[in-house]
Amino acid sequence: VHWGRNIRIVGSSITGAGGGAAIMLTPNTAVISDLQATGNWLGGGGCAVNISEKDRGPIKGLVFSNNKFDRTSTSVTDCAIVAPSTTKAIWTATGNTWFDGTPARIR
Repeated sequence: VHWGRNIRIVGSSITGAGGGAAIMLTPNTAVISDLQATGNWLGGGGCAVNISEKDRGPIKGLVFSNNKFDRTSTSVTDCAIVAPSTTKAIWTATGNTWFDGTPARIR
């Protein structure tokens, strides 16, 4: 079952997530696929973006590109995106930077 498919998050400002995340991908009930987040301003949370696989495997068709991150993560210093290594191996993540233009690291 694919309930989270063909999702686009473009040109948005999502901040102030407290202890959660600006964007949290957690496939609790179904597979997530073909999600693109491009040209956004993201911040807050433990990490601004938190990607989980649960027991559903890597998220296919995942693209995070040209997003800007503020440095307001609450639990880890300078945590823009956290993702499992199996998802990091198959996704596209390019042009993501901190608000000052330095490259944003993926944990």
